[in-house]
Amino acid sequence: MNDSVSACLSQFDDAMIASLREPVTIAQLKRHMDRRFDRLERTKADKADLRLFVTKRESLCFATKKDLRRFATKQDLRRFATKRDLGRFATKREMRLWAVDIKRHFDIVAESLEDKLRKVADGVADIAAIQLHVAHHSKALDDHETRITAIERKFVN
Repeated sequence: MNDSVSACLSQFDDAMIASLREPVTIAQLKRHMDRRFDRLERTKADKADLRLFVTKRESLCFATKKDLRRFATKQDLRRFATKRDLGRFATKREMRLWAVDIKRHFDIVAESLEDKLRKVADGVADIAAIQLHVAHHSKALDDHETRITAIERKFVN
């Protein structure tokens, strides 16, 4: 290595060591470095950890780019409706609200229709009663007519 690269790397390495506040002995530096290496040993991945990752052989069972070519592309999907295209149609929530409004309106109309039918039924019942009265009065008038006619015959003859 040339001197400038070596100096740059040395400076980089020196930058990695925290500046010391006071001079240390070799024994203190060794203890400090041993603690750092112990921490590194505890945190580094071992074979059991690495077995959790997929190996090259295991990755062969996954789909490759070639496998994925048989699926639709963005260009293929452009002819189908998008969210923007579907915006002019009612959503499920809007349909539910509309159904509630329709049911409420139907209930009002049905209630009004029931009232009108009840009035018609009452009217039909009244008509039946009126027909009975008319029949009774018609019979009485017929009886009167018969009697008046009989009386008129007596006087005319």
